[in-house]
Amino acid sequence: MAQTDILYPLARNKTGRAEHIREAIRGQPYECFGCSAPMVAKKGEIRQWYFAHKPPFKDCDPDKALHDTAMALIMWGFYDAVNEQAEYLLGCPCQKCEKGVSRNIATPGASIDPEKTLVPGTRSDLVVNQLGEDPVIVEIVVTHDLAPKTQESYQEAKIPILKVWPTWDTVSELGSGIITDDSLNVPPVICVPCKDEAEHQRKRREEALKQAEREQAERVKAARQRQEEQANRTKAIQEQRNKFKLDNAGQQILEGLNPAQREAAETIEGPMLIVAGPGSGKTRVITHRIAYLVRVCGISPYRIAAVTFTNKAAREMRYRLERLLGSRAEGLTCSTFHSLGVSILRRDGHHIGLDRSFVIYDDDDTMSLLKRAMEEGQIDPKRYPLRAVSNIISGAKSNLIDPAAFAGAVSSYYEEIVLRVYERYESLLRQSRALDFDDLLSKTTKLLQDVPQVLEKYQSRYLHLLIDEFQDTNTAQYALAKLLAGEYRNICVVGDPDQS
Repeated sequence: MAQTDILYPLARNKTGRAEHIREAIRGQPYECFGCSAPMVAKKGEIRQWYFAHKPPFKDCDPDKALHDTAMALIMWGFYDAVNEQAEYLLGCPCQKCEKGVSRNIATPGASIDPEKTLVPGTRSDLVVNQLGEDPVIVEIVVTHDLAPKTQESYQEAKIPILKVWPTWDTVSELGSGIITDDSLNVPPVICVPCKDEAEHQRKRREEALKQAEREQAERVKAARQRQEEQANRTKAIQEQRNKFKLDNAGQQILEGLNPAQREAAETIEGPMLIVAGPGSGKTRVITHRIAYLVRVCGISPYRIAAVTFTNKAAREMRYRLERLLGSRAEGLTCSTFHSLGVSILRRDGHHIGLDRSFVIYDDDDTMSLLKRAMEEGQIDPKRYPLRAVSNIISGAKSNLIDPAAFAGAVSSYYEEIVLRVYERYESLLRQSRALDFDDLLSKTTKLLQDVPQVLEKYQSRYLHLLIDEFQDTNTAQYALAKLLAGEYRNICVVGDPDQS
């Protein structure tokens, strides 16, 4: 049966040297080291180029080809070093240190014929001069192990022994120097700096392992503490429920709710998704759930955030909560996503370089600034309509795609034009110390993602997060909600999929 062809990174050029595929020249002849058959460049499965046998392919011993390739690299390296009287790396396994691993080859005029000096399966002694000291014999062991007596005599004479065992990995990584294999139990050439570096690496690995174990123990401890805190909160809430079981105010809060609504209002731990159609009392459930948290469970209004999508809906929700809670509703965060973003950025936006007194641009301001960006870029508004460009930029911001990320996804000339406008538009916004409507969400999300102490501050504050009309959320709003509820995970969302 015919043998499957093997892809090689190296082949023999017309001078007999090993040449890597990266340095191959189109039109030049190349041969296989194993069978001397012609070779051609071929693209592999992962779109990298290799040398392959020129069709028709005949059987070729892959082990011999790999072995001869490695030997050619090694010997041609010595050959060049001898003729040029240059330094040559003798194969320190770490391949990192600089002292003690370079050697000057022999004396001026010495020469090595790589075809005669090394024959596969045999041994070869090389006389080298170690940085001007007495000559040193280097034993290159190719495919056999030295006899124990020979090893002992070499070690007594302090003759370095290099074990060369060509494999696919070693051949593909060979550039210069000798690859040694520690698993063969043959003493390699290791200089003192390398031994020190190896010891340092071992200590660093041990310390890194201990550090990882400490961090894991701390994470487990923190998780247990959170579980205990959650259990204590649940226990306290249950005790509070029992205490107020007959409380008239608590009963009034739940009056008028059907069984499903009542269950949603009383279930206060963990994430909850409420799906209901129009006119089914979705907002009513949220407001009564908040009232239940405050009046029955004793949760501070300061630690509750209720978010919706329009100012009108936010005002309606606050009006209902004031009727249920009275003056205690003043401590609640009841707003739209954008208003919540404004309040966070006013207080903590300086962490990402925002002025506390930033200006918020409305749609007219945004269009004027975009028009200016297009004019400065000499972009024809007839070919690239202003509103269309505005919609693309707004969509990018809603999906948390900044100009740098947008640039990485550009796939057409039209998008390149939009990118130019986007970059200039952002620059003009910074100069004006202004944010547009989309920035109120994207910048808030960036702030919480990039500044851990700010994220921890708001996660610790909001024990409960409730969102109305959740089907209208975009990527930025979803990311913001997920960040805020990341600590306690007490998030309740209400939505109607038919309205999305």
